[in-house]
Amino acid sequence: MSFSQLVAILLARWKVVSFIFLLTVAATFVVTKLMPKQYLATASFVLESRDGLLGTNAAPTNYLNTQLTVISSDRVARRVVRNLKLAEAPSMRGQWSEATGGKGDLEAWVATLLLKNLTVSPAGRSNVIEVQFKGVDPRFCAMIANAFVQAYIDISLDLRVDPAKTSATFFDTRAKQYREDLERAQSKLSAYQKETGITVTDEKLDVETARLNALAANIVNLQALASETGSRAAQAGGASADRSPDVMLNPMVSSLQSELSRQEVSLQQLNARLGDNHPQVVEVRASINELKARLQSE
Repeated sequence: MSFSQLVAILLARWKVVSFIFLLTVAATFVVTKLMPKQYLATASFVLESRDGLLGTNAAPTNYLNTQLTVISSDRVARRVVRNLKLAEAPSMRGQWSEATGGKGDLEAWVATLLLKNLTVSPAGRSNVIEVQFKGVDPRFCAMIANAFVQAYIDISLDLRVDPAKTSATFFDTRAKQYREDLERAQSKLSAYQKETGITVTDEKLDVETARLNALAANIVNLQALASETGSRAAQAGGASADRSPDVMLNPMVSSLQSELSRQEVSLQQLNARLGDNHPQVVEVRASINELKARLQSE
């Protein structure tokens, strides 16, 4: 079929073509009016590629992909559900009962529902991560987007602190085991001394020996404590003082770091909407400087 034949056919059927075109436009208009409006809320934050606990630089691509996976994970979504108490909302319980018949885990169902409308991606080729949530209520969308950022910050801190807690528990268990082994060895030694007649019968000498053993044990404990204290003091006086376990495990430091991250995200959003010299931007920037000073002091 040539182009001229196609044009001739269209001209011969122009009424049908026009009717189909108008019908399509009308159907599109009706569907657009009947469908609820969709809103897209975006929360952004800067992702540091440097590991704050280990003090090492992670591979940018792998580290970025890992953090994107963590943000959109079920663990973060469940933290959002718990923080906002979404599982306790009557409307959410009604939707869950209607969809599942009241069977299954309500928290997991709500978390899955949130993840379906969540999009996490880097802003261009930068370290800025954008968390976007789509829905029919603009306030709810903004609340969920910000809640995902906060939940990610909390869980990211947990992922860095938990290995240190696990190591501490492991060493405490081994130390307890070694103490029990020492006590059993001492019991065997005492029994052997009694069997061979080495046990001293002089009560006064037994008391002095017991005191000597106690002093020797105290010396060993104090030497271990001095070594540990010296190591911590050297680390506190060095350039990596802010990354020491004592600092990272401090509740006040963790709270200030979370608040500082939230304020920095808020500053980026306000700066993008209002400009650098707006009073709200200036106020948030002053608050960030104050938080940094408090964090450094702690």
